[in-house]
Amino acid sequence: MKTYINIFRTAIICFSVFLCSCESFIDIPVKGVLTNEAYKTGDDAVMLVTGCYNAIHGNNWNIDFPLMFGDWCSDDSWKGGENASDQGEALEVMYFFAGTNNKFIEYIWRIRWMGVYRCNNALKVIPTIEMDADLKERLIAEAKFLRAYQYFEIVKQFGDLPKITEPITPAEAKLPRENKSIIYSEIIEKDLAEAAAVLPQRDEYEGADIGRATRGAALGFLGKAYLYQKKYQEAYNTFKTVVSEGKYALEKDFLSNWDVDNENNIESIFEIQEDGSQVYSEGAGLPTLMRSRADNGWGYNLPSTSLLQAFEPGDPRKKLTIIEEGDIIEGMPYSMENVLPPQRTSYKHYIPKAKRMSSEWGQSNYNLRIYRYADLLLMYAEAAVETGDMQTALWALEQVRARARNLSDDSSVLPQVTTTNKAEITNAIRHERRIELAMEQTRFWDICRWGIAKQVLTEFVQFNMNINTESDKNDDKGTLFQEGKHELFAIPEKDCAVAGWNNNPGY
Repeated sequence: MKTYINIFRTAIICFSVFLCSCESFIDIPVKGVLTNEAYKTGDDAVMLVTGCYNAIHGNNWNIDFPLMFGDWCSDDSWKGGENASDQGEALEVMYFFAGTNNKFIEYIWRIRWMGVYRCNNALKVIPTIEMDADLKERLIAEAKFLRAYQYFEIVKQFGDLPKITEPITPAEAKLPRENKSIIYSEIIEKDLAEAAAVLPQRDEYEGADIGRATRGAALGFLGKAYLYQKKYQEAYNTFKTVVSEGKYALEKDFLSNWDVDNENNIESIFEIQEDGSQVYSEGAGLPTLMRSRADNGWGYNLPSTSLLQAFEPGDPRKKLTIIEEGDIIEGMPYSMENVLPPQRTSYKHYIPKAKRMSSEWGQSNYNLRIYRYADLLLMYAEAAVETGDMQTALWALEQVRARARNLSDDSSVLPQVTTTNKAEITNAIRHERRIELAMEQTRFWDICRWGIAKQVLTEFVQFNMNINTESDKNDDKGTLFQEGKHELFAIPEKDCAVAGWNNNPGY
């Protein structure tokens, strides 16, 4: 026994000597980790805000799939893919039977909060850095814009949220969920208004700074935030300011909005800057995800027959929005082989072969168009109707329809809307939003904020089961939609458990 005790004591002494001799080694900071104290220059401040921009898209595949829920959960499109089980958890969301542990919904939740954290960190650190005062002010405004953008996306999809304006650790995140009206007023509206007062206009940026947040983008999102809350007068006033300042206009060529050689154009209010040439799996994946499998894509997000038939007779946007099997694209019939029906894809996300990157798989030089002037004009028209300014509503609506009409040789297509009946103008604007913004991931959020999601999806089921004769007939997508539940996603179950929250109603 003594022998074992002596051996044990000897071991302890030796281990103690080892610890003492290695103390300085153990205390050396881990290389490659930056603390906030390490940010000391203007370049460091720029790097912090660049990280905030990067968090908008995160790991692109993890955010590109959930982006498509704006189409998939509506009457505009189907998931597609190789077969029904391909990305099956996306199918759960599209058919409204996803629970509280869906990986795609968790992607959205985590990536958006990562973005909020980075913005909060930048807003804490940058004011302490000695640097050019004007640049500092602008970078702080950019971080506020980006925090408001992230919060808007989370509140739109998850409802009530904790109010987090400091870079906190996960252990400190057990904060109560605040009513979404507080999140809107005390974070989103405040940040956007403060950012708009500082940020340059789009034409004041040059070189590598093109694509950064602008005054027009901050005001545009502020108007959108007001509209989502039904603060119609505030939305009307804000959109009117953007229009009157005259920094944006509609592109004459509708499809040029998505040309990789026409990024950050006169119609673009905000887009995510991508450069897939730098690192593998960087760059927007939507073009590859949507394109046909016969065209080196994955065949996701297939336009529905309901959307196809919603276009007015002769509307040239139909052929500029949807590619169907056999359409002549780049001089050849387009093939949608090995893709679930309906065999269609988005023309807006199609990159001509000559403009694709040589290593496009997992990469793309395609900027994600988040917000464009046509979208703003149609929201301006909505707000104008609700505030009683029918002439402005008709003017804004006509700007969008006239651009489309001018793409046709037939001047009688898309006749000008002239009614002053509120219900009729409202329906015309809603129709125009569906057509103009088709396959841009906005439709589901529109029908939810209008309070007509149940009605629209019920009509969609009836169309597919009783009227549709195309390949996507007899599908009852929308049947499981529950009003008051499915307008929001479920917060991941484990986060609710840790924070002590009740999940959203119905989950």
